[in-house]
Amino acid sequence: MNKTKAIINIGKASRENRIAALNLLHRTGAMSRTEITKQLDCDGTTITNIIRDLANDGLVRSKGIIHGSGRGRPKELIELDPDGRTAIGVSFQPGSISATLTDLNGESKIREEAFFEPGISRDAFLKLTEKIFQRILSRIEPEKLAGLGLATFGVLSLKKHTVIRAEYFPALEGLNLYDFFMKKYGLAPFIIDGTYATALNEMWQMKNKAPGCFVLLELDMGIGAAIINNGQPYLGNNGFANEFGHMIFKPDGQSCQFGHRGCLESLAAIPAIQREFAAASGGMPETSFQTIVQEYKAGISPYREVVNKSARWLGIGIANLVNFTVPEQLILSGRLLEFGPDYLEIIKKNIMANAFPLYTEELTIKTSETSCEGASTGAAILVLRQFLGY
Repeated sequence: MNKTKAIINIGKASRENRIAALNLLHRTGAMSRTEITKQLDCDGTTITNIIRDLANDGLVRSKGIIHGSGRGRPKELIELDPDGRTAIGVSFQPGSISATLTDLNGESKIREEAFFEPGISRDAFLKLTEKIFQRILSRIEPEKLAGLGLATFGVLSLKKHTVIRAEYFPALEGLNLYDFFMKKYGLAPFIIDGTYATALNEMWQMKNKAPGCFVLLELDMGIGAAIINNGQPYLGNNGFANEFGHMIFKPDGQSCQFGHRGCLESLAAIPAIQREFAAASGGMPETSFQTIVQEYKAGISPYREVVNKSARWLGIGIANLVNFTVPEQLILSGRLLEFGPDYLEIIKKNIMANAFPLYTEELTIKTSETSCEGASTGAAILVLRQFLGY
């Protein structure tokens, strides 16, 4: 059994003081000891000890000496060493596993990915997970590993560390992710819903420019929404993520795999589009999503109308979410955006037409710039947030 343990040397300074110093240096960049002392409201001796301990642990480094214009002593600038620790993030999505290794700044250093059929067996899925994870482990320094983060598709119970339900991904259902990685690798993972992981990545990339409240929408096999308020993800009782995609919009509509009728996913997600596409073509076998994208962009009717109807439902659904959460920004991500600008414009038009006007006056709508590896990187950032005290 291959066990890799994260090693975090606390040193002489208290853990709280060390984390506070790391957080400050990560947020502001290089600072002198005098500036750190003022910002943390500590005495000079305490800061000297903290910086010494962090330097011994390879977490901070000197950025050089600055000379003032007066007669004051030259000051050494201290900065976070991004290579002082690494974090691993793993994402499970229908049809794919991805793993990312980041430095302390959240920059991706190594990425591994594998694809599989949605109906993959539990055994085959776990073997593939081990293969991908082992590739990452073989290229790291174990003593520098800050931790492991997992981002998963499906209904996740953080209390039980288990995916309770995973439409289109049966191999995940009932799987205790915490136990698997603890028994196999001796690593206690931080676990998060995949949409929220993508949102954490978006927020991290914004650095100090993140809006007070934003919502990230994942438009894919399912319809997910992650609400971030004042830098923190909003989760419900027992850490459950919301099920925005299962809000009912058409009570007499198509049933979903949860047995509900007319939920947003049954009206607008990829499987819904594939179903409607097959019906519009006279009952032909299920068409791949990429083929539908090509047909849509080629302007072929009636298939274009099928896709546009999905965009209208999404716009209406998101408008209701805007009315409920009143965000400053909406960030759209996921494969449905592959339909292109026309599709996106229909979504935006219906958001603005159906949301409460006062709430859209300062609302910005953008597409994700990090969605291709957002969830796995976001899972690593979950680790970094813990390590750096966010």
